[in-house]
Amino acid sequence: MALWHSLYNNVDQGPNYQGNFAIEEKVSAAYAMANLVGDGWRGNVGLRVAGTRQRSLGYNFDADNHAVAETVSHNYVDVLPSANLRFDVSKDLVARVAASKTMSRPDYSALTPAVTLNNINATGTGGNTDLKPVRSYNADATLEWYYAPQSVLSAAAFYMDMPSYIAFGYSKRRYLNTAINQFDDFIITTPLNVAAKNKGLELAWQQPLWQDFGAAINYTYAHGRTADGASLVGSSANTYNAEVYYEKAGFSTRLAYSYRSAYLVGLANVAPQYAAGMGTLAISVNYKLNDHVTFTLDALNLNNPTLKYYSTADRPQAFYSNGRQLFFGVKIAR
Repeated sequence: MALWHSLYNNVDQGPNYQGNFAIEEKVSAAYAMANLVGDGWRGNVGLRVAGTRQRSLGYNFDADNHAVAETVSHNYVDVLPSANLRFDVSKDLVARVAASKTMSRPDYSALTPAVTLNNINATGTGGNTDLKPVRSYNADATLEWYYAPQSVLSAAAFYMDMPSYIAFGYSKRRYLNTAINQFDDFIITTPLNVAAKNKGLELAWQQPLWQDFGAAINYTYAHGRTADGASLVGSSANTYNAEVYYEKAGFSTRLAYSYRSAYLVGLANVAPQYAAGMGTLAISVNYKLNDHVTFTLDALNLNNPTLKYYSTADRPQAFYSNGRQLFFGVKIAR
């Protein structure tokens, strides 16, 4: 594209300094865990200490249109305790409780100081070099009823308090408009940290049905919101999976349908972008020839779903159809 502009428009774009970046991240961690056991209960407590050193390098232009390197560094340490306990309420009834503090680092694309600019409408997207990891305080409680062989009915509740969740916002920044070789104000969409909470319920059931057939169903309801009431990125309110399976003498197959309701993808320029609810159908087939050779076949997106993005219900933005996918494999073990 740069060569075409140079040949036919007499425009030499030169290096794309504003779109170039480098990121270095060095991590270290230490772990400790203790197993606990008592009369009718058992569990573990643990501690993870994680250290992170980040350095982001990007470029911008000074008032004389000279490229200037800009470096941002961050160092932080997270102390992350956890505890998991199981209680045998009765012969067939098990209760579980868990509490933890977790940390998940942002991906490199979210940390990049580079930007991708649209010179026509003065908009763009970029990262955030000051982005903090997602830190969360979590609590879970589960009740499991093993009412028959290979059968279980369970219910769980979860709660997550995230003081540094990653959402998306926009701000006005000044960059060089390479189309006119002048500085201009751009509206840049970037990730940012906000406080958020997520809570919900999980239900699951699994049971053999007839001969060597069986079924399994699970459902999750999640209610997640940021501190200002906005939806959480990537969080669907309703998610479920329904599966039937057959297993006998080295042969097994599973047919599964998975569905998730609409969710927030992020921002497209300055407008929120949502993905419509979508379900996918998949099948997995495995045949163990002997102790050394197993054949596998996985077929995904059998219903060929279309992923639909919207700004509002009346404003579709993009439709994607990824097609059906087939994977065949052979596992060989000594």
